[in-house]
Amino acid sequence: MAIANVYATYRECTPSTSPLFSLTGEQKRAVIAYLMDSVARGCVWLQTCNRVELYLSVSEDTEPEAVLSAFSRVSALTCSCVSVRWGDEAESHLFDVATTLDSMVVGEHQILGQVRDAMREASVRGTLSGDLGLLFSSAIRAGRRARAETAICKGNVSMASVAVSMAEAYVGTLSGARCFVLGAGKISRMIATILANKGAGLVCVTNRTDSRAADLAAATGAVAVPYASYLSHLAACDVLFCASSAPHSLIHGPDILPAIAARQIPLVIIDIAIPPDVDAEVRNAGEVRYLGMDDVRAHTRYVESSRIGQIPAVRSIIAHERAALRRAACTGGSKEAVADISSYVEAIRKDELARLVSGPLTQETVDAFSRSVVKKAFYHLYRNIHDGSCPSGLACAIRDMFVMPCAEEKSDDHVSQDKTTTAATE
Repeated sequence: MAIANVYATYRECTPSTSPLFSLTGEQKRAVIAYLMDSVARGCVWLQTCNRVELYLSVSEDTEPEAVLSAFSRVSALTCSCVSVRWGDEAESHLFDVATTLDSMVVGEHQILGQVRDAMREASVRGTLSGDLGLLFSSAIRAGRRARAETAICKGNVSMASVAVSMAEAYVGTLSGARCFVLGAGKISRMIATILANKGAGLVCVTNRTDSRAADLAAATGAVAVPYASYLSHLAACDVLFCASSAPHSLIHGPDILPAIAARQIPLVIIDIAIPPDVDAEVRNAGEVRYLGMDDVRAHTRYVESSRIGQIPAVRSIIAHERAALRRAACTGGSKEAVADISSYVEAIRKDELARLVSGPLTQETVDAFSRSVVKKAFYHLYRNIHDGSCPSGLACAIRDMFVMPCAEEKSDDHVSQDKTTTAATE
């Protein structure tokens, strides 16, 4: 089996990929079911605010184009909207994700839990194949070690804290400031919580579903504002944080510009939604100071500077865990092969035993029973060895596995011989 990683992340996101980020739970299940029926033996769906990634277990002879084609057919997205990693590259990428090396903010705290949740959900759905389970367990272990053994996650830096620190850089202090949060997801919740801890004078939240805004307000001490009227509140706020999961822009020029036209200073907008919540007309307006994902990325490079030195140590952990993964995969394959051989021989033994006990038990019948078990158990092996396509080296290796003692037995034989020699000498 091979690992395929179908993905779209914040690095490749365009308006055409936005439907992938806004699929409902039912739509995701439909995509997974189709892939399991067509090209995959296992599937794990990993989605955050900045990435959508599917890890698939597929047969070795499956072509990447076939995986992309199947995904595009069921998700209604063209192949140009998504990409695929394969084999070693896909496995290596998951380790980078779990250890935060692929995050927008290196060392951010949320991603490891999201990887763990994705694995758990796949297990509940019944789509966590053995190889994917082994891969995700190893990547999660690497992520835990990176946190415990290095300073890669020193300090609680996340997308939310970066957004708030950017706002502070432009308004001076958030103490007493009036802030507005658009969206009610995890990042919005984190932003509202950080603002409250920094002493913001007023934090308002809104969402396209008013009940979700009310829940967020109750959890963070913010004020819920009905989505239908939130634009009228922006004229009096200092900073607007945009972090919704909408598949299209929510704030357009004709709607917001009249509401903030009388402001004395520009409204600071921190837009970390994918796709952006704010359209181009508003971004370029004189009434606002717009900071989007490009600005966030530039700011995170500064935040990450203290953590860059930890990357070699994390890479070392990844190398160690990937080596352990390869050993476990080989051992697992050997165990599976032994189990298959045992099952095959046991089925023959039971069948022949049933024949034996159905008649009179004599020396001849017992002898016939043993010869029949051996003959049937080795029938396919002998036929395949005699086949002209079987390399002589393989035939000799098979012979050695049968007639030569294993390393442990050899060692025991040497010990016994040494004891015998010593005793004779004495």
